[in-house]
Amino acid sequence: GSTQTITVNLLDANNQKISSETTTLRSIGPSDIFVGVLSDQTTGFGPVSTIPLADPTASILTETLDATTMPTMTEVLKNFDLIILDNFTTSNLSKGQLTTLQNWVNWGGSLIVVGGPTWRRSLSPLPADLLPVSLTGTKTLPARTSLLPVGGPTKGGPVQHLTTDTVKGAVIASTALPSSQSTVALASDTTPLLVQKKLGRG
Repeated sequence: GSTQTITVNLLDANNQKISSETTTLRSIGPSDIFVGVLSDQTTGFGPVSTIPLADPTASILTETLDATTMPTMTEVLKNFDLIILDNFTTSNLSKGQLTTLQNWVNWGGSLIVVGGPTWRRSLSPLPADLLPVSLTGTKTLPARTSLLPVGGPTKGGPVQHLTTDTVKGAVIASTALPSSQSTVALASDTTPLLVQKKLGRG
């Protein structure tokens, strides 16, 4: 979308300027996807913006969130179509922010939570309802472990992709037990890798 620079002035009761801040506004089109990212790392999310969409004119826009910028009102959080929580110190969020996140999912928001070696720091502080699994620990997936199920895009599907479905090196994955309301979409042997759960309308 287009961008424009605006200046916001904070005035006191006498209409005197106390402080001022200049920032850039981005416009979001009706078909664009607005993604919030809760992560302590600032890189690695570039591929999210390159996911192909059904509407070729639409874009995926990402916005980094943290404890200082995470909204405390569900109505504000409704601006986001998707939120990704990965490698994040979730304990820095207030109880109000966690409640807002849970309400947002209940109202129809889509939340992706990522486990891995930092799962305790990222996922333990979350309300239990937001997790599709009960986490138990970690497990190392050895190199050349196949991830895609039979019939996936590299397993004889209608389109043959050149991308391999095996991990190049050993990967530490968090181990978990899916809840009774969850669906395992992808697993490596008995280790769930991608689990989905409905919560309210989200």
